[in-house]
Amino acid sequence: MHYAQAYVQSDDDTELDVDGAFADQKNGLCGAAVAGSVVLTTGLQTGDVGLRVLIHDSEPPAPDPTWEDVVEFPFTATGATVELVDFEGDVVCVIPLDTGDFRARCSATGMDEGHALDTTEEDEISPDHYLLEFWPHPTEPDRVLRTASALARRWNSTRGTAE
Repeated sequence: MHYAQAYVQSDDDTELDVDGAFADQKNGLCGAAVAGSVVLTTGLQTGDVGLRVLIHDSEPPAPDPTWEDVVEFPFTATGATVELVDFEGDVVCVIPLDTGDFRARCSATGMDEGHALDTTEEDEISPDHYLLEFWPHPTEPDRVLRTASALARRWNSTRGTAE
């Protein structure tokens, strides 16, 4: 993690637009306004965070209450390969999605603690963790399901239009 960001990209030709990624969204954690890409925001500024990616055939159950911050957003896979990449463009993992429309949910815990820590040392475990889930779904606007951390409240109010 660098600059508290990672990205999902489904087409190498998609120009990453961090500011445009949050246009007309309610949430400020996952910018998905540009088809084929998502800007993921973390609490930790620099270092490794725990992030798990799950693919579902249909909408998963409601998020566990231990997840402090939860947002959902549309994602359109525009290319043959969908990848999670770090700030420097290095592939973290391939996300096995076909082209088409999906719903995604990002659940987070420990964002405030990660933000306070700022940077992890080698072999240090970050206090913030994330779950990113995808399932086939027609496009519909993003929504904020839960906001408990001060950092998520700040991003939702400055990048998104959530109250």
